[in-house]
Amino acid sequence: MSWSEVAHRFGRATGVASGTVAIALWVVFASSIMTTGNKGGLLVALTMIAVAIAAIGGSVAASPGVLLIAFAVSFVPVGLYMLGTPSIFAGIGLANLLYFISAVLLWMGLSVLQNHRRSCWGWDYLDSSATGGAAGSAA
Repeated sequence: MSWSEVAHRFGRATGVASGTVAIALWVVFASSIMTTGNKGGLLVALTMIAVAIAAIGGSVAASPGVLLIAFAVSFVPVGLYMLGTPSIFAGIGLANLLYFISAVLLWMGLSVLQNHRRSCWGWDYLDSSATGGAAGSAA
């Protein structure tokens, strides 16, 4: 197994794990907020749970773009603040940072695997203009 395959698998696992941790922490946060009646905080928690579900989906689908969007939406407004809190909810910010790390690992793994496929098959086989119009035919 090459390092790109390891990076790809580790990136997927990291994305799923960080999304799961974020959901669990947001549920704990939402349950603690429900006792105070803070509807704004509950709305933020539910929105961030939806973003974490999207991050898990992006990890399963091996889509670094979805993870980057999840990172931008969750970390910049809320995750950075939560990272600075002296409580268990700092784990939310850490999980949001792991979305970014997962996206980078997936991107590295996918780009290396795609370049490997291109070099194995060659552009002339895949490009129909290089063979006179018929892909794979001997010109």
